[in-house]
Amino acid sequence: MKSLRILRLLALAFVLTLALSTTAFAYPSFNLVNNSGRTITGIYCALSDTYRNWQNNVIGAGGFRDGETATITLGTTARYWDLKAILTGGEVWIWENIDVERYGTVIINSDGSITKQ
Repeated sequence: MKSLRILRLLALAFVLTLALSTTAFAYPSFNLVNNSGRTITGIYCALSDTYRNWQNNVIGAGGFRDGETATITLGTTARYWDLKAILTGGEVWIWENIDVERYGTVIINSDGSITKQ
């Protein structure tokens, strides 16, 4: 009877440990809102300490229209990221050191600034 109880407690501890470790190492994500008044043809992310080693376009080929929201999931557990937006016409906007653990939403404004919430 005691050994069955110990076995159940060990199984519960294992399940809890597995659940906590999965949560602790989840890749960060945030919502990106396009309030620029323009279509964005590319959004690129780079770790803040990689001297802008940009990853692939995270919004794909279809473009990111004004008023749309996209959920961006990053490929590592790093906390600080740089973002680059390429707008229709080729204009480039870059923002540095965005704390993705602190902010769940990043809004791209029409003046090229961002609002972090």
